[in-house]
Amino acid sequence: MQRQVVLVDANNVRGTQLFPQLPAFCSAVLRWAPSDALVMVMVDHGERAEAFVLSKSLVVAFSGLDDADTAIVHAVDWLLSDGDAAEVRVVTSDALLRTRCTHGLAEGTAPWSSSYGAKRGRAQLARLSFVGSAAFGQQLSIRPVPADADVFAAELRPEAAAAVAVSSAVADPPSRAARRRAKLA
Repeated sequence: MQRQVVLVDANNVRGTQLFPQLPAFCSAVLRWAPSDALVMVMVDHGERAEAFVLSKSLVVAFSGLDDADTAIVHAVDWLLSDGDAAEVRVVTSDALLRTRCTHGLAEGTAPWSSSYGAKRGRAQLARLSFVGSAAFGQQLSIRPVPADADVFAAELRPEAAAAVAVSSAVADPPSRAARRRAKLA
């Protein structure tokens, strides 16, 4: 049986729900997540591109200096490149992101380019589906998360060491604007 992979454009969905705090949003997604699926909440920004495995069915990935849309496009490309891998569902209302996902990556471009190539074949498109952000957001029961239950603080508590950070092999240096902000702080 193929495992379903759900890629959630976090900020796009959170925008339909009046931008709840990220821990509350991720907790709601975890409660919603089907037991036989892997849900990846893709978040814009972060200090570096990294992912946190929060449970067997939930991963939260930060895009670092790139945007989450590009990370989603690359994840879709990788998942669909294996002929009999997962069914991929992308949760977004971003029309450009949907178009980018239905196309392969452009040949000869930088690894994280936002360009797209030729339309995917029928077999790949049959395994790719989309869900609108508002419809997905309505399925979530978002409620405030107490500080001691914050999924992102889990790695700071020794008893909850199940959160595993997976960082990119080569971290990009901070941008000039980020260095300026750090000096002002």
